[in-house]
Amino acid sequence: HLITGPAIAAFDLLGAANAEFWASQAMAVLLATLSVMALWTVLRALDVKHAWIWTALALIISGFSFRLLLAKASSLAVGAFIVVLGAMALRRPATAFFAGALFALSHGGWIIAIIAAVAMLAGDVIARRFVQDDAWEIAIRDAPWRAFGGLVTGIALGLVIHPNCFEIFQFLWVQTFKAGLLTSSAVIQGREWLPSNPGELLAEIAPLVIAGLLGALGLMFTPIRMTEKKDDGTLRPDYLNRMRLVIMLALPTAITVALTLKSARFIEYLVPALTLWLASLWQLVDPRRLKAELARARNDLSPLARRVIVPLLVTLAATLALHPASRPWSSLRRGAKTFDSY
Repeated sequence: HLITGPAIAAFDLLGAANAEFWASQAMAVLLATLSVMALWTVLRALDVKHAWIWTALALIISGFSFRLLLAKASSLAVGAFIVVLGAMALRRPATAFFAGALFALSHGGWIIAIIAAVAMLAGDVIARRFVQDDAWEIAIRDAPWRAFGGLVTGIALGLVIHPNCFEIFQFLWVQTFKAGLLTSSAVIQGREWLPSNPGELLAEIAPLVIAGLLGALGLMFTPIRMTEKKDDGTLRPDYLNRMRLVIMLALPTAITVALTLKSARFIEYLVPALTLWLASLWQLVDPRRLKAELARARNDLSPLARRVIVPLLVTLAATLALHPASRPWSSLRRGAKTFDSY
């Protein structure tokens, strides 16, 4: 609410009627844009090719766009969550500190940032032990502990300076545990706390599912090239880093999948985590090899099948991917539901 204060004052100075109404609309779009820019920036920092494509795939998922555009500070927390994942992956303590403090100040669910960071710590240790074949002592020692420490310190600072610091842990217990996990009948819940239907969730995130299936197919056709190996036959450090990143991001993605199946509102965390994971997975794929294999499979079909089946599959995939893009517009546009009805 403090964040919307300057916007309300600005519209008051302009003499606009219903300044709170216009300020909330403006800030909803601004905070959503900041979260989207955070996703694009983290993708770029991870050296992901075509970061704008992955950002667009995330945005056309209706549940994610809908949650971002609500006039509340949770969209700012989503951006902080994305930055936390990037800071842990890139081992940047200062960035983790800033994101942790912002998360704790803007949203009561800051505990999810710690859970995701712990999962990434575990993923880093597992990758170093079983992919790089480091000893357990070395794998644990070389985990991104400084970035994790920066996150915890930032969250602690955010909680201390929070205006409601004395009630915030009670709020965490009610919101996260009684409402989110225990589903207590003593707490009146909104519809967003209801469990997700697995089939509907799969259809909703279809753009990323299709990208993931293509990525898995690409991995099958992408052997580890000689350029990825050193003279002694071992993998080069940059390739190992990409493999480790995939494992690190897989664990928080799995956690957000479980949370979303428990409560539909967690799709705002699932989509960016899944996007980052799939984008890192595609870093191991050779697109030219995948394209050549798909072209060869197409040429092996009969002429009739090439004219009918291939266009049908392409149309089906495009429809499944683009259909969710219309849902945020149909549910959020002024003609469907006025802003003040929220």
